[in-house]
Amino acid sequence: MSAKRKISIGCGLSALFGLGVIAGLVGALFMVGGLVQRTETWNSEKSWNFITNHLAGVMKLDEAQKEKLAPIVREAFEERWQIRQAYREETDRLFVEKYWPRLEEFLDEEQKERMRKRWSRWRREKILDPETGVSVGGEN
Repeated sequence: MSAKRKISIGCGLSALFGLGVIAGLVGALFMVGGLVQRTETWNSEKSWNFITNHLAGVMKLDEAQKEKLAPIVREAFEERWQIRQAYREETDRLFVEKYWPRLEEFLDEEQKERMRKRWSRWRREKILDPETGVSVGGEN
């Protein structure tokens, strides 16, 4: 086999391997995106029903027991939601009160303004609808 042919085969295999890596990365990004979307919508009627039905099936509950389970599942989800919201507020407060002043010590005015705009944008994008758990707010 000629050297030119070996190089051609090597380049083809390298390109094939590279395409496989790229396709794998793109697939992983889509998978992570889907997981993020699902975690954002966990506090919904659909999620409550899914968990209620799943637990009822695992524990082999009859309809009367399932009806008693449903409000417990809903209450648990609501409490988790409240804890999550309190955590988000606490982490925001921590940043503003503790870390923002430390940043301001060495940033010039232009950098401070860029940071304020970025923080404001981040906060708008991170606001969650309490009913669905989905991020709301503009992407400016």
